[in-house]
Amino acid sequence: MGMDIQRILPLTAVLISHRHMDHLSPASHKLLGGRVSSVIVPSGVKTDLPTTTFSVTELQAWQVRESSGLGIVVPVIHDGGRFVGDARSHPDSFAGYLIEYHGMKVYFPGVTAYRADILSNAFTRFGPIDLAIMPICPIVPAEEMLPHHMNPEQAIEVANLLHASAMLPIHFETFVN
Repeated sequence: MGMDIQRILPLTAVLISHRHMDHLSPASHKLLGGRVSSVIVPSGVKTDLPTTTFSVTELQAWQVRESSGLGIVVPVIHDGGRFVGDARSHPDSFAGYLIEYHGMKVYFPGVTAYRADILSNAFTRFGPIDLAIMPICPIVPAEEMLPHHMNPEQAIEVANLLHASAMLPIHFETFVN
């Protein structure tokens, strides 16, 4: 169930993790309109957004955007498709983010598959994470889903690899398996 658009306060920035329709709805961005100052997207995603009142910044892996806080794009493992069958059309159009604000570090890997060597890079580069916002995604059938998504156990393992003080699970039960 969605939120009443009138109850959403003005937003400094919106982070888009990838192009899938459940994460990048042009209609939602049009509705947000004047409530959003800036949208940050991975490489190759800007053209998927409608022209509106907010600015759009495309960032590559490990690129930094500084504003009132620090936002860094971190690599993840997913696919850049927007529709069924076009996963290879945008090979780099997915990302995660490390946000640092007033000394607090928040890690949001968007939607990603599990790979400890890539996902622990945020800890290697930035030290312990205060909050890990971890996606628990559709995982059935495993042979099709786990190359692109994490299961609950893997999400907990990544939060532990990051030495996260807290973990917020998201994205679970968004689809019927």
